[in-house]
Amino acid sequence: MLRIVSILLLAALASTTTLDASAKNDELRGALESANQAYSDGQYDRALAIYNRIMNERGPSPNLLKNAGNTYFRMGDYPRALLHYKRAQLLRPNHPDIVNNIRVTREMLGLEAPPAHPTKLITSFLNASEWAWFAWVCVTIAFLIWFPVRVLVKNRPILANLLRTPAMRAIPVLCVMLAIGAFGASYMETLSLSHAIVLRQDASVKVSPFPNAQDRAQIKAGERIHLGASHGNYHSIRLSDGTTGWIAASDFESIMPSS
Repeated sequence: MLRIVSILLLAALASTTTLDASAKNDELRGALESANQAYSDGQYDRALAIYNRIMNERGPSPNLLKNAGNTYFRMGDYPRALLHYKRAQLLRPNHPDIVNNIRVTREMLGLEAPPAHPTKLITSFLNASEWAWFAWVCVTIAFLIWFPVRVLVKNRPILANLLRTPAMRAIPVLCVMLAIGAFGASYMETLSLSHAIVLRQDASVKVSPFPNAQDRAQIKAGERIHLGASHGNYHSIRLSDGTTGWIAASDFESIMPSS
């Protein structure tokens, strides 16, 4: 009898969970439809508010970030459009629409195309987390082949001879080499997390972190900068040409949003 009651309680709990998930999915679908309709009607402020609310409640996704970027683009706020496209690119590095939107937005901002790095063609194939997972899979495969050869098949000569063939010996080595490359690619992609997009046109790069400090350079809105240490309301930065200095926190926003 107790067993039957337990089964019925579990079934009821599972049914309730399924209903809650279904209701949340319906709510999300309705919110997205409302946001997309507002975007189509030119109500960009309303569309943006809904996209941001969904991301705050459910977390960001490539499509939501892209939609928010498209909305900023329609509003003429190209720096923030570029910022959201860059955030979407962190999650889907090679998404063709995101890559194209970044190119078009940079052109609208009058920015030169960034130099193409051969390694970027490889590292951008996956995001940082996916590269890390790929590396761990390679390490696991290498271990699963190496461990039986060294430990488990000492008393099984037929299986030992099979695992010690040149092809089977090469697989762990190849997996380790792939893992090293994948960890390196993950690290390279992680560097993007310390980048930011300049939001203010002709933002001042100062020689020290003080409002009355001498200007070292002026940078355009939409430029990507590498963030360093902070001091008060200023952050140390490094530009793509190697120029260093300090910029006001109000003049930029990090590509990796703060929690």
